[in-house]
This record gives sequence, C-alpha cells and structure tokens, in this order.
Amino acid sequence: MDKIGISVDQARQNIQASQAGIEEARAKLTREIDIASKGLLKTHRIPVNKLQISAAQAGQLVSELQELGFSVELSELDPFYTFIVTWA
Repeated sequence: MDKIGISVDQARQNIQASQAGIEEARAKLTREIDIASKGLLKTHRIPVNKLQISAAQAGQLVSELQELGFSVELSELDPFYTFIVTWA
C-alpha cells in the first residue's frame, strides 16, 4: 500500500513559497507600472509566469489593481498570465 507523498513540513513550505510568489508578482507589477508611467505610457502589458502564482492569486492582483483605479485585463497564454494595465 502506498503512503501519502507529502509531509506537513512540505505542505507548509508550499504555502510559504506561494506567498513569496505573489509578493514577487506584486512587486513586479508595481515596478513595471512605475517605469511605464514615467515613460509616458498609458497602458502596459506585464507577463507573470504561471509557475509563480496561481489563478486565484492572479485574480487577487487584478482586484488590487482595480481597487487602485487601474483598468485591468488578464490573459492566459502558457506559460504566462499577462496583466494588461491601463491608467488613462
């Protein structure tokens, strides 16, 4: 009989890694929007690797950006989520 293939420590590490992924994605979005707006752009496409964040986390980031007043579209084309962010 096979045993369960994950320990509690591995499960905890997975959660920590997932949180690190969304924090890195949030920082990337912030940095990219800042750079694009300083370059006088009004919209910007920002790819984030699907291995970095889950679909739920991508949705969470869309909501966060929308709450800040940005228009956001999210597209999926393996291996990326692409955030199309507009502020004009």
